[in-house]
Amino acid sequence: PEDCFFYDLSYSIEPSVFLQPALQLKRRGADGLGMLLYQGALAFELFNKVPAPVDAMRQALYQALGRPTNGDTAWRSGRLAASQRKVNAR
Repeated sequence: PEDCFFYDLSYSIEPSVFLQPALQLKRRGADGLGMLLYQGALAFELFNKVPAPVDAMRQALYQALGRPTNGDTAWRSGRLAASQRKVNAR
């Protein structure tokens, strides 16, 4: 169905094999990067008793994975096409 949302717990610089077909059909999808970010933020807050610097954590996480740092954890079909071009160019 067109209103489905595809979610994969794994994360990397490229969409997973599970997400690729959904995104090619212009379905919405996300990987586990957002979950990882907010689990880390919660752990930070529980341990340090202060609010987590979520924006700084997001920037560091995206930079470590080589992703654009626009703060968007959901894959878009345009990002899929761009990532496929990068893979094909290698």
